[in-house]
Amino acid sequence: MFLGDMVGLTHKISDRLARKNQLDSSYIPGRSNASSISWTGDIFPNTPSPPSIWDAANLKKGPERSLLGWHVGEIAILNGLKWLADADSSESPWLRQLSSQEHPFSWLHGRLGQLYSTLSKGVHAEYLLDDLTAFDEATIELHLKDCYMLVLLLATATHISPIFLRSLPHEKALNAFRWFEKQINKSGE
Repeated sequence: MFLGDMVGLTHKISDRLARKNQLDSSYIPGRSNASSISWTGDIFPNTPSPPSIWDAANLKKGPERSLLGWHVGEIAILNGLKWLADADSSESPWLRQLSSQEHPFSWLHGRLGQLYSTLSKGVHAEYLLDDLTAFDEATIELHLKDCYMLVLLLATATHISPIFLRSLPHEKALNAFRWFEKQINKSGE
């Protein structure tokens, strides 16, 4: 839900089109629709990052508009991730993990892609064929915690970004991050 909301914030026209389409009598819930949010294209870029995202030849085609695309990532997310990586991480395993990354946005981008791929397999035939290949409870819990961590890092980084309306003061966002992290990690004990 969070990523869908973020697409709505960054791409108002696409959001309005999807809402109008969903009110139309031709809209069929549960089926892929042209206005549906797509993981590839809306959340992740359709193509890999070029060597230089700011090269004039690349920009002539227009910026990569996906939420976790390289242009939006550098403008709206990277500074927040860098600030979080530099924050006091003595009590936060999640911030320590972020601060150990040389390229925080690339790491977050890559981990979200891996996690999506892993978790989406649960709805594909390969896990319906054999109970031995299905996730056990501990694996599901581990993947969910990773998901919470990555989405919380992304949410905090974007909420302190000055390009978003009503961004939070950094310390307030950091305190909220730490509170959520403790609640999530406490629930698994």
